[in-house]
Amino acid sequence: MGLRGGELLNIKIEDIDFSKHQVRVVRRADEPDDPRIKEPNVKTLERTIPVAESLSKELHDYITKDRRKVQNARRNRFLFVTHKSGPTVGRPISKSGYHKILLVVKGVLGIFPSKKT
Repeated sequence: MGLRGGELLNIKIEDIDFSKHQVRVVRRADEPDDPRIKEPNVKTLERTIPVAESLSKELHDYITKDRRKVQNARRNRFLFVTHKSGPTVGRPISKSGYHKILLVVKGVLGIFPSKKT
């Protein structure tokens, strides 16, 4: 989709239009419902992005099948939440969590060398 990390982490479920296969990128400076200490930011203009029908279906499946099973996930509307058990389960994924996920994905795909942190 070509999103920045902060834009991805700011997506809420209501930002997705499954019938039109679109995702809205919305600026949410100082979001009162965001429990993250370092809130991710949208640094560009708000916009609506078309997504493939297959991605729209995958997002819908994630929300209705996987995300809903995560304890505490229903306490916020952010799309991506922490699945790992512990004090942050169900909370929106943090910027550091996002970067850890990217390192794993990059290592698996072999596109970029992984850093050991």
